[in-house]
Amino acid sequence: MNHVGDLDRALLDYLSRSAGFVNAAEVAAALGTSTKTIYRHIDQINEQSDEPVIQTIRGKGARLLPSALPDLSSSNEQMDSASQSSLERRNQVLEQLLFRAPVKMSLDDLYTEQYVSDATIDNDLLYLKRRLAKKKLVLIRTSNTVHIEGEETRIREQLSAVLQNMSTITTGGTIEGITDYDQQFITRQVQVIEQATGGKLAYPYNVNILSHLYILIQRVRRQGKVERLKIVNSVEVRKLMLQNMHLYRLAEIIIGNTEDYLAKQLPPEETDYLFQYLISSRIDNETPNVKMLSYSPKVHEVSAFLINYVNKHLPTAHIQQTTWRELAGHVAPLINRLENNIAVTNGLLTDIKREYASLFEVLAEGTQQATKKFALPEISENEVGFIVMYFARFLEQQDHKIQTLVICASGIGTSELLRVKLEKTFRELKIDQTATGLFTDIDLNSLKNTDLIVSTIDLKGSQYDKLAIPKVLVSAVLSNLDKEKIRHAIKAIE
Repeated sequence: MNHVGDLDRALLDYLSRSAGFVNAAEVAAALGTSTKTIYRHIDQINEQSDEPVIQTIRGKGARLLPSALPDLSSSNEQMDSASQSSLERRNQVLEQLLFRAPVKMSLDDLYTEQYVSDATIDNDLLYLKRRLAKKKLVLIRTSNTVHIEGEETRIREQLSAVLQNMSTITTGGTIEGITDYDQQFITRQVQVIEQATGGKLAYPYNVNILSHLYILIQRVRRQGKVERLKIVNSVEVRKLMLQNMHLYRLAEIIIGNTEDYLAKQLPPEETDYLFQYLISSRIDNETPNVKMLSYSPKVHEVSAFLINYVNKHLPTAHIQQTTWRELAGHVAPLINRLENNIAVTNGLLTDIKREYASLFEVLAEGTQQATKKFALPEISENEVGFIVMYFARFLEQQDHKIQTLVICASGIGTSELLRVKLEKTFRELKIDQTATGLFTDIDLNSLKNTDLIVSTIDLKGSQYDKLAIPKVLVSAVLSNLDKEKIRHAIKAIE
């Protein structure tokens, strides 16, 4: 299967054709994946719906809940149910309405490729109206038209969530359903950012930038213009702009390129909006992405509060307060995003919650306490996930660890997941680099402090073969045999 969306559809289709509960291992075997991946996608499907779609019970497996089954009252819908779930249909309808908002769309145009009854359309729109109301957006229906009204930042926030749910943008940066010209332009802008900063945009930050540019281009194309963003930059962010002019100038260049590409002038707030994404991104190089000479008392206090909270509620944590400045580089733009309703999507959220369950639980409660103590807007799970990634790194830095290079045959998403598995299973390891394929441009001199190489590819005859570094060949799923081989390698190194 080429992307996550295919697996979601196949999973829903498989369960819809099964009577009762189905063992997860059976589903995984039928769809050519692992049971862990099946449960991860079940979580994703349920998280994007107001009500659970798939039920799981330990020892029984999974089943599609009766309420999620399509209405089979008409023959046309019977034909449609074979290829599309109600959840997928609603996401497609919502995507069209959000891209065109606040332009009215006729129901005939909106459902032109759907074979559903009037009752199903009524149920769809009622579901979407309730879903949007939670995000302070309004769905308005007349006799034969429907449209969405609300602030532009909230519309884009929901578009980002819908695109993630539909897996429109893959971890590798491919965007489904757009022209080659658009794909090349958007990919080129990410390359401009990486060239200007001298590093690589780490996943899922690269997908956030791709998603942001894709949404901007499509909003202009489908609406004929773009609504102005309501952004009020705090004193903190104005300081960030002045002290990170290289990133602000970079945002100006990307927006200028987009204006040239669309042959349309964009509002000045678009530069500020993109800057928020850039200062919130992690760029893998030796230089800190965000430079800040001083932080406000509020940013300092929030950062210190979170560090103290984790140290108090996580028994294994003894994070030094001196790390507050590194965390503050994330907290400062986070607070500005919260105050301006700017949402970022975390494509690793499900895996972070699974792999760092205790840390996520502590920080979910800690951020909730911080919002009350410092009068902050609500912090979403996506944002909590990014904070968890910072603290996971802080915890890794507490003790000396075995410096490890991970090499995978497939994309950066697979490399990242294998990294998480390794670091969770082997606390002795610190994954300081990841590579995709044998021809990734890695300077061998940068591996002088590397203690171990874990690879899903046979390295014999490659540039890595001549290095006097222990190497362990494993599978991407990290089997028990693989774990035993790594344990032997760790014991030999120690």
